[in-house]
Amino acid sequence: MFLRPVLVLLTLVLPLNQAPMALGAEVARDDSRGAALERLYGDLAVAPSPGAAQPLADAIWRLWLEAPDADAQALMDRAVERRRAGAYDDAIAILDELTAGWPAYAEGWNQRATLFFLQGRLGPSLADVATVLRLEPRHFGALAGRALILFRQGRHDAANRTLLEALRVHPWLPERGLLDPAYREERL
Repeated sequence: MFLRPVLVLLTLVLPLNQAPMALGAEVARDDSRGAALERLYGDLAVAPSPGAAQPLADAIWRLWLEAPDADAQALMDRAVERRRAGAYDDAIAILDELTAGWPAYAEGWNQRATLFFLQGRLGPSLADVATVLRLEPRHFGALAGRALILFRQGRHDAANRTLLEALRVHPWLPERGLLDPAYREERL
């Protein structure tokens, strides 16, 4: 039951190619990326339906997956390819390199957290999720992942509170069906 939403999120992850840029272009990209994320998060939070939310969430995922430079992007692309091939240990090794070389790139940590979760390694997954959320507090994928882990650990209050946090960012997450009815009033 808990694995299905994670697999749904995994299908959204598409490798992107990014050409190397000059420092000025990178700063401009970061500024425009930040502005785009702000707009998308705002629109997503008030999306009236799953159909309206999906393209917004997809656009956010695309921005999250944009690595800081071409070398980081090459590692992310390789990790995604190895994950799709079912070679989770290989993908984790590549993501180890990515997170070591680009520790401020939240999606590197998120991808590794997802793989740890799929392997049943909940402790390392939670540790990586904590890093993702320190870097990108509105990462609804990481929040949903944390909620799934907490549910699996039997920590239902913490799981429901984390899921509420995720639903404030993305009200149409597939995991919303896991929210205990007693917590739905807090969402308003």
